[in-house]
Amino acid sequence: MKDKFRMTVDDNIGFAKRMIVDSIYREAQVEGINVTFPETQQVYDGITIESLTYEETTKIVNLKRAWYFIFDSLEYRFDFRYLRHLNSIIENNLICNAGVLREISVRISGTDWIPEIPTHEIIENTL
Repeated sequence: MKDKFRMTVDDNIGFAKRMIVDSIYREAQVEGINVTFPETQQVYDGITIESLTYEETTKIVNLKRAWYFIFDSLEYRFDFRYLRHLNSIIENNLICNAGVLREISVRISGTDWIPEIPTHEIIENTL
C-alpha cells in the first residue's frame, strides 16, 4: 500500500493548485474580510462583488497573484529578498512601501502584545 502521507513535490503543487481558492478564502477570513467561499471564487475569476470594498477585493486579488508567484518561483532561493517580493505582491496598492521592512511599531488587534521592529539581521538569522 502506498503511503498516502508522502507526497512528491508535484503532488504538493497539484494539491495547492486545486485548493487555491479555499486557501485564499481562509486567508481572507484571517484578514477580517467578510466574504463567502462562492464570492471568493467569483473575485478569483475576475468578477466584482458589490458588497466588497476596493481594499477587500484588492487583498483577495493580491493573494491570488502571490500564489501564482509562488508556483512560478519554486526554484528560487527562499530568503529575505524573496519574502520582500512576496510581501510587495500581497500588499500592492494597499500600503505604501510594500515589500520594505517596516520601521514603525504595529499592534495586533485583540491583544496587548506589540511585536518588535524587525531588522535584516533578525530576519536572516530566523530564516
